[in-house]
Parts: sequence; C-alpha cells; structure tokens
Amino acid sequence: MEKLDKRSSVPLYAQLKELLQRRIADAVYSPGEKIPTELKLCEELDLSRPTVRQAVAELVAEGKLYIIKGRGTFVTATPELQVIRNYNSMAFSAFRPPLTGTRHFIDYRHLKRISVDVTAGFGKNTTILQQGVYEIIWLDESEEGKPLVYGKAYIPAVIYPNLLSRLTSDKESKSAVLWDVRSVGTKAQAVLAVRPALTDEARYLDITKAFPVLTHNAKIYNRTGAVCELVEAIMPTDRCALMLDLINMNN
Repeated sequence: MEKLDKRSSVPLYAQLKELLQRRIADAVYSPGEKIPTELKLCEELDLSRPTVRQAVAELVAEGKLYIIKGRGTFVTATPELQVIRNYNSMAFSAFRPPLTGTRHFIDYRHLKRISVDVTAGFGKNTTILQQGVYEIIWLDESEEGKPLVYGKAYIPAVIYPNLLSRLTSDKESKSAVLWDVRSVGTKAQAVLAVRPALTDEARYLDITKAFPVLTHNAKIYNRTGAVCELVEAIMPTDRCALMLDLINMNN
C-alpha cells in the first residue's frame, strides 16, 4: 500500500495530489469513475481532512476531477470537442443559421430601458436607440442534444420595426423569421476571450457556475458604419472548438 512521506519538505497535500494524478494516469481511477471519499482517503493514508480537501480542490480547479453534489468526486473524462466550422466575426449573428446542430429560442423581447453596456456597445447612438432594442436569446445544441452555444443578440428596433411582431406570431417559426429578414450588416469585429460562466449561462449550458467559457462578443456594422447588431455567444471550453476561415493573403 502506498504511503506518503511525512518527513518530506513537500507538503502532504501536494504529495497526495501527485499520488491521485498518478492513480488517474495508471487507470486505477478511470475517466468518469468515482474516487474514494475524503474519509476513506484519510483512513488509507493517515491524513487529516483539510489535507485531503486541499489536494482534491486543486485537482477540481485544474479540471482533472469534478464534484457532483450528493454523489461524490469523479475523474474527468477527456472531452470530445465539437468543432464549429466556418467561424468568423459574423458567425453568431441572430440572422444566420447555427453553424452546427439545432437552434432553440429561449426568449425575445423589446427593451426600452437599455443597460449601460448595451448602450455603450452601440456607441451611445441616440438615433439607433431611440425606439429601444430587441433582445433575442437562444441555445444551439449538437445533433445529440448537447448544449453548445448560449447566445444573445441586441438589435435596434428602428432598423427592424416589425421583427418582434413577427417573432411573437404563431404563423411563422422563429428561425424562419430571422433567416428571412435581410440583415443590414456588412462587416463585423469580434473579440474572443475566456471567463467564468455566469449563473444563466451555466444553467442553459449544463455546466457549473464559474466553469471556464469561451466568449465571442461581436459588433456588426451597416454600410454607414453604424452598429446594427450586438452579439454575445458563450461556449463551454471543454465542449467546443472553433475552426477559423482561411484567408488567402495572395489574392
């Protein structure tokens, strides 16, 4: 039976962390398998609960273990990434079909009181914002039904005056309405970043709060250079990979 060296200058929690990683690498604990409880590890290795807790917490933070409340701690399986092809700065516009899988619309509403962030995104353009904006929220799922992209779009009502009435009508599907409307966007700028998931994002993407997510924040511009759509798309980092379009610089 393996023992930890209590006389070593290496802290016991670090020794335990290394031992657990070795057991995972040697398939003593297989992907998706539950590891021994905190109490069992204490008894097996003659350790205190805080020592075990710290080692496990670090492995959870590194994504090598995960906790299911009421069930225990499990070894993280190597994720199979869904490659989202043909990615570009306009990829997640509400007026474009999903790049992969199926889109489900969660909510759509007319916002007449606009948040500071959205106002700033439109450059405080009072003409664009005078009639408020439409907020459209959706979820893209894989063919197997796994959540991939949680998206939000903000669209000026003055540019698309009949959009909300069409979306709320039972005569047309939401997808058909949006993909039938001709977007006035001609170019876009997008920023990719990684941050912890917020509460709503985690709920719809079926991940834990603060799990790392990839964010796509885009401003889509019309021919005059005014912002005509703001888009935020959120993707779990263990589930999605983006394939960027190839640009031939010789043409």
